[in-house]
Amino acid sequence: MPFTVCKQATARRRGGAMLTSGQLLVLILAVVLLLTFSAVLIVRRFLFRKRSDGHVWLSEATIARDLGPLMDPFITADTTIYITGGDGFPLIKRRYPWKRDCLESWLDRGCTIHYILASPPSVTREAFREAAERYPNLSVYVAKQPSEIADPQEKNFVEKLQTFHPTLAETPKGRVMWIEGYHPSNSVLAFNCEFLPPDAANEDRRFDAYRSFLDRICSDHSEKVA
Repeated sequence: MPFTVCKQATARRRGGAMLTSGQLLVLILAVVLLLTFSAVLIVRRFLFRKRSDGHVWLSEATIARDLGPLMDPFITADTTIYITGGDGFPLIKRRYPWKRDCLESWLDRGCTIHYILASPPSVTREAFREAAERYPNLSVYVAKQPSEIADPQEKNFVEKLQTFHPTLAETPKGRVMWIEGYHPSNSVLAFNCEFLPPDAANEDRRFDAYRSFLDRICSDHSEKVA
């Protein structure tokens, strides 16, 4: 009888050990899956192609997390920036660092910013008015409806501004350009993005084309709200 009890106790201990090994295996698999998933996200997040001139393509990005840090080293008091947006959502999103860490930081340095929006709601307009009251070096424009623009190319460009957003900077170090291929409304995330530092932007013909369109919007095809 004692021998039988001993065997049962031994079996229970072995069974417990096997269960612990099984749990450990499940835990290891869970960790591997989590690391794999995280790696996929990181690769997706930082997936880019980069040329020797610094021209970078990102599959997805945000203006606070990517545009700001990439463009910041080039911004001085003698810089002029054209920023485009659809609804201006990044400016009013709570606790989103675009306004404080990028926009206001650059304005504090004394640079000139022209902000062109395609279709901002009233709350965004008011936020920009308040910002412009504090920063005389900030001008804000709301583009006209495409139906109000006669020139076909200018009309097409304004239509694209709903989701296509170039940002141009003329700096003492040269031109800098940021392009968001697709930026949906009510989102801080943009897709198919490009960043061009001076070595690349100075040679890119799109800069002059975009600058021409944006100058026309500011002068003839917009309402200046601040």
